[in-house]
This record gives sequence, C-alpha cells and structure tokens, in this order.
Amino acid sequence: MPEQAERKRPLVRGERLSILIVLLGALALYDLLTPILALFFADVYWQWLAVLGLFVVQFDLLAIWIALGPGLAAIRILWGVVGCLAITVCCSAGVAFAPSAFGFVPAELHLPLILLTAATMSFGMLLFHGGTTKTLDDCYAPGSNSTRLRLRHLFSATAALCASLAMLMGVKLPFSAFDPSRIWLLLPVGIFVGVMMSTSVPVLLAAYQPEEEMEGQPLWIGAICLIASGWPAALALFILPSPAAAGYLFVGLLSLHAAHGCGLALALSLVRHAGYDLRVMYDAVGREPVVAAPVELDPWSEEDSQTC
Repeated sequence: MPEQAERKRPLVRGERLSILIVLLGALALYDLLTPILALFFADVYWQWLAVLGLFVVQFDLLAIWIALGPGLAAIRILWGVVGCLAITVCCSAGVAFAPSAFGFVPAELHLPLILLTAATMSFGMLLFHGGTTKTLDDCYAPGSNSTRLRLRHLFSATAALCASLAMLMGVKLPFSAFDPSRIWLLLPVGIFVGVMMSTSVPVLLAAYQPEEEMEGQPLWIGAICLIASGWPAALALFILPSPAAAGYLFVGLLSLHAAHGCGLALALSLVRHAGYDLRVMYDAVGREPVVAAPVELDPWSEEDSQTC
C-alpha cells in the first residue's frame, strides 16, 4: 500500500516540465539524426520505413495538441506552427551532415510539406474529436480547457514563433511562394496521413486505457500494427504480380506501423504521466455536454490548481 500511495503522489510543476522537456529534447535530437539515418538505411527499405515511422510520431503529437489540447484553439494553432518550424530547423541542421539524404525532395518544399502534413493530420484528429467528444485535459489545472485568453500565453507563443523564424532564416532554407501547380501535393500527403492515422487513432485510444487494463497495452498495439499492415498487403494480392511482392509490401508496412505505433505509445505514456488525460467532454453526471465559457480577456488572473 505505501508503494501504491507513493506511485500516486501528485507531480510538482518541475517534475511535469522535466518530463515534457525530455520528450521534446528526444524529438529534436531525432530530427537532427533523421537525415543521417535515412541516408544510412537508404538501401534497406524496411529500415528506412522504420525511420520514417518514428519521424511521424511528432506530427501525431502536434495534431493531438492542436485538435484535442487544452486552452484556446488560436494559441494551440500558433504553437503548432512553432512546432512545424522547429521540425524544419532541426531537419535542415541534420541535412548539413547528410546533404544527399533528402535530395529527392526540393529544399523549398520541406517547410510546405511539414506544414501540410501537420495540418492534414490535425484535421483528422478534429474528426476524431467530433466523433468521440474526447479532449486532452490537464489534470493539474481543471480550468485549462476554458476559452479564457491569457496574454502571457500569447506572448510566449509569439516569442517562440519569432525565435523559430529567426533560426529558419539562419539555416538559409530556400522557400518559394505558393505555386498553384503544386496542389497535387495534397493527394500523396492525404494518402500518407490516412495510412498513418490508421495506427495513430487506435494507439491513442490504447494509450489512454483505464489503468487496470494497461497490462494488455502491448498486445493491443501489436494487434493494431498487424491489422494496419495486413489489410493493404492482402488487398495488394489482387494487384501485384506475385504473392512475394505482397509479402514484401507487408514487411515494409509492418516496419512502418510498428515503429510508428510503438514510438507514439511511448510518447503518449510520457504525456499521460505528465498529467494530461484523454476525457469525454461531458459533465460529472455524463448527460449534458460541457458548454465552454465565453472568451474572457483576463490575462493576469490565476486559477487555482489542484490534482485530479
């Protein structure tokens, strides 16, 4: 019993920040290494796809925050843009050590593709939110889902955005104005996001199971990855010339979804441990939806924090 009480001890603010900083630091480090890993595994396609699967985890986290996160939507979107710029800066810095890693993608398309992927995945998470009414809630700040506009949040997000733009200019990444002829990018990005979200949404639900059911989480995630990889390979049997080609596709998809699903589950476990829970937006009785309060321009008042 004492061990269980110690395990349930509420985290202090410093501990929560440490968890999130470790997660963000690990993602930034992986962004730096992604071009090098992609070049190193370029000749082994299933390993290259595993690198890609882990890379997509940060887009899941961005989309979950933008679509389901606490606080005002405009602030979450602003932080989402900051995240996309940070990914671009880190990847561009990594390309300096592996110049030929992303040679098949023009440098001026790096930022548009990252923004488009994050926006498309956020739209998918918005559909998930609309169908389930679930949202990511801060257990240590029950009022965090209110629509109160806080000036300090706006200032911090704007400062981070300016810093990201400055670093983006520092790496001298070429960027051209939007060309209508590149509208075709929506199709491959949409297909790719749809494929990845076939793992993202089930893993999100598996990662936020009740604590008494968490022992079976690895089995659930394994089953999700097998199903997400198996049905396209089974469908490919009617298209590809031989069963061996379908098996080759299955191995690649399994590598992609396994790396993606396991990486996302690990990241979400850290987010959950930091005090963010996935909840249905209904009141305690469970009958009437919670109605958000009107926007209040009260940037200086503080809300009392309490644990879940």
